[in-house]
Order: sequence, then structure tokens, then C-alpha cells
Amino acid sequence: MMDWMTMDPFGSHMTGSGTPIWTVMDSAQNNFYWIKNAQGYPWDVKKYDANLIYDWVTEVSWTDPRNFKKHLGSNGMGYPLTPRFVPYTIGAAASMLSQIKIPSSSTNFEIHDTPGNCSAYHKSNLGFAKTEVWGPYYESLGGGLPPNTETLHLHWMWSCDSSYRNCKTKEVYTLMQVYGNVRWQNYKLSNGQYVLQQTSLRNVVTSGTNTPVHPCWK
Repeated sequence: MMDWMTMDPFGSHMTGSGTPIWTVMDSAQNNFYWIKNAQGYPWDVKKYDANLIYDWVTEVSWTDPRNFKKHLGSNGMGYPLTPRFVPYTIGAAASMLSQIKIPSSSTNFEIHDTPGNCSAYHKSNLGFAKTEVWGPYYESLGGGLPPNTETLHLHWMWSCDSSYRNCKTKEVYTLMQVYGNVRWQNYKLSNGQYVLQQTSLRNVVTSGTNTPVHPCWK
């Protein structure tokens, strides 16, 4: 799944009608970054080990890299998003390929929102949550992306009931090999149906690299 979630390192990043993404690997720390601005922050930071990829850090502020949310999870690495390896059959009908259920005891996170301060924080919780990988899909997303290209969809859902149903929020990441995270969609549950609130499409390959700015950790 690392191959789906990260852009190949050929000196470019993804832009489009939504927020751009620069993918930066930090293999020494078992991290990778989705940087959302040319200044080096904000970012989403994913951790990984031999078995799983985790959601570790995301932004609080777009103007202060010392403000962020740190997801704790059960092992301090964050919430498990997906196994490292998810098998599927090329050309098969799309189906759910993976599901991880996360109890409310493992969705605690720190909110570091004091301006200029790395260490001050308060805690919150996402309740019951789950992640799913669906696919394969074959999509034509326009821009500089090749048509009818294979994608996988990573679903991240939280504020679910104790049966992991009726999750109030669903985020969907469209992942494409070579290009990485090419689309983000945010849905809210309304009257039993998910209603799209926001879409960020990145379908243009743009020259230029980036370096993450993160003064609060190595």
C-alpha cells in the first residue's frame, strides 16, 4: 500500500483544483509526509512498520507548524489505516479488500493548539472508528492522469456507534500507483446517507519538491 499512497520520487508533486500534495519519505523515522503547502507545512504524517500504515499527525493550523493533532492509537504510532499489503485481483469487480475496526479506547489524540508551543496540549477522542480499502476501480480523473487507470479507495470513518455502523464522518482517499493521493473527499452522514461535503482533486503532475517543516519532532 505504500506504493499506492506515495508518489514516485521523480522531482514532482500533484496539483489540481484542490490542495496540492508533495510526498516526502523519511525512511529513517518510518514516516512519510503529505505536505499541503510550498512552505513545508501543514502536512499529514503517516507512520509505518512491517505490517501496518498508521495515521500519526495532521494539522491544526495552516500558519503555525507547532500546532498539530497527534493520534496516539494503541501503540503511540497513531490509528492503523491499512495493512502494508492488501491483495486484490486485477480486473475484478470492486469490493472491500481490507477492514480495520478501532475501539474508542484506541482513538485518543492530542491537540497541540497553543500558538508557538510544541508541548502544551489537551486530549480528545474520535469514538469508535474503522478503516476500509476498496477496489480495484478504473477511473479517468482528467488533467495529466492517464485515463481508465486503476485506483484503490481508502475509507477513514469515525464517530461510529459501538457496532461500527452509522459513522458520522467518512473521508475517502483515492490512491493511484505512481501518483499517490490524487483525490480526497469528505462526507457527513445525514438521514442514513453519506452526503459529499468537500472534494480536493490533484490530477496535474507539477515540477518541484518540498521539505517538511516540523519543529516539534525529529
